[in-house]
Amino acid sequence: MRPEPVSLWERRATTESPGTAGALRLDTRGTIRRGDVIVFVSTGDEWIYPPAVATSDPMRIPRSGGAVLFFLRTRTDLPPVALTDAEKSLTDLGHPGSRLRTDHYVRSPSLRTALLALWGL
Repeated sequence: MRPEPVSLWERRATTESPGTAGALRLDTRGTIRRGDVIVFVSTGDEWIYPPAVATSDPMRIPRSGGAVLFFLRTRTDLPPVALTDAEKSLTDLGHPGSRLRTDHYVRSPSLRTALLALWGL
């Protein structure tokens, strides 16, 4: 499994499909690849969800204007962490500008490690 890049995506209720435990991320082709680790952050309910791994290549969604979807594998045994607790923990570890409330790729290896350490991974 390739542990980088970690993407922080805001989880939106409108992208959840019926009967699924998580959200399906609609995205443009080429930004996420099989094996990428994704961390969902919900600023609406103030939670950061356990990491998910993209287990498929991008699949085109018919009649969607070029949107693609990915299958994600999540750890259901790991609880979500409160966003304020995660920000405090990352600040204590030396990452005061972690920008958890914005969509971005985390390129810093030490910040990726600190994010995964929130769940003991």
